[in-house]
Amino acid sequence: MPNSLSQYFIPDPCDACFSIARPLKTGQTVKYHDGDDGDLEKGIARSYSIFTTGQYSGTTNITVNGKTISMENMSSIDNRALKMWMSRTPDSDIGPDNNGKLLWEDAVNSEDIFEFCDQANAVSLAGHNDWRVPNMNELLQLIDWGANNPSINTTAFPSTPADHFWTSTTRSDDATHAFRVSFYYGYIGSSAKATGKYYVRLVRDV
Repeated sequence: MPNSLSQYFIPDPCDACFSIARPLKTGQTVKYHDGDDGDLEKGIARSYSIFTTGQYSGTTNITVNGKTISMENMSSIDNRALKMWMSRTPDSDIGPDNNGKLLWEDAVNSEDIFEFCDQANAVSLAGHNDWRVPNMNELLQLIDWGANNPSINTTAFPSTPADHFWTSTTRSDDATHAFRVSFYYGYIGSSAKATGKYYVRLVRDV
């Protein structure tokens, strides 16, 4: 009889592929009790590649409901999840209040996160036309639970507001509400799609 699991297990030679199925470190490094997260720091380390040259330099104009923002092309790849993210977020000019915050769904003026995504693809933001609004699990992967205000890697995602960001995920008990993630210290909430105004950070697969 075999006496070791290693006789059954053949590791994937692709570290990036192998890491997808493994949980990430939360980012917490402070120990508060023996055996807690900060003590053990279980999981694999986060890894980002940041692109700022060539097609990722400069800005691209995105227009939503007649309002235009010069969106930076800088992008960051999460090497563990194999996702490319907009490094920056819209922070002015667009949105009902002209501050970068959008509705989830706007039946009147289409001044919402999906129109923003459609227009980003129409002008090939950062040279790509397959951006989308992230779902709950994707956005949560960006939370650095060891940081706050904002709770995110600020090298890969500079100038991130410590505020709420929409996800594309709808509440199963109330289809008029969608989930959002706070990047102040990392928590989940939900808001009415037609009245809640929050930021959005687009993602694409790589």
